[in-house]
Amino acid sequence: NVAWAALALLALHHATAEDRWRDAAVHLARWVVEHAADTRGAGGFDGGTESYLLVPRKAAWKSTEHNIDLVAMFEWLHRIAAPGGDWQAQARHASRFVDAQWDAASGHFWMGTTADGVTPLRSPSALDVQLWAQLLPNAPKEWRRALTWVERMNAVKGGFGFTDVRDGLWTEGTAQAALVYRWTGNEVDADALFASVVRQGSPGGFLYATPEPRIAALYSYYHHQPWFAATAWAVLAAL
Repeated sequence: NVAWAALALLALHHATAEDRWRDAAVHLARWVVEHAADTRGAGGFDGGTESYLLVPRKAAWKSTEHNIDLVAMFEWLHRIAAPGGDWQAQARHASRFVDAQWDAASGHFWMGTTADGVTPLRSPSALDVQLWAQLLPNAPKEWRRALTWVERMNAVKGGFGFTDVRDGLWTEGTAQAALVYRWTGNEVDADALFASVVRQGSPGGFLYATPEPRIAALYSYYHHQPWFAATAWAVLAAL
């Protein structure tokens, strides 16, 4: 969450050239370095702090998805020569973890690690980590094998489900896939997925999270409700 907020602030800085947005992003990035940097196994960054407003505790597990977000954040800070840290070194620290989660034998990424910070989580097959990795600058072409993986493990009618349970369309993830296919030059499949996404429009203008009454996520469910994240990813895919 901190990484995504920082990326939004960096986008504001890019659009306005106002240093206050950059400085706010730096403040968040320094929090991540202080509270989440990890040396176990392949390094990277752990989950930060869980249950922050109740009984705060260290989140010792590590997420491949989170480290992808952090590579993007730290590389952006490095690119604009933001003060306050060695951002290139931090980007490498996150990137090493992402690289280590690539399983060449199967052609996809592990979701992250258990609480020991080393043992990979081999199930379920989470869609987003396979897709977001493709959007990183200089992502190896080898990683595109993960698209074949999700087409086999996560595909449902009209797009993709969140996991390999495949119990229905996940609008947000299908929009992510439309963006990734467009990013990698597959316009035909991108257009087909995007058409499926926009069919999920609700009367209020947002997209429904799923056309089904309920679909499985990792530890909870998505319901047939208007969903901001699905709408936002569809905008990214459209643009």
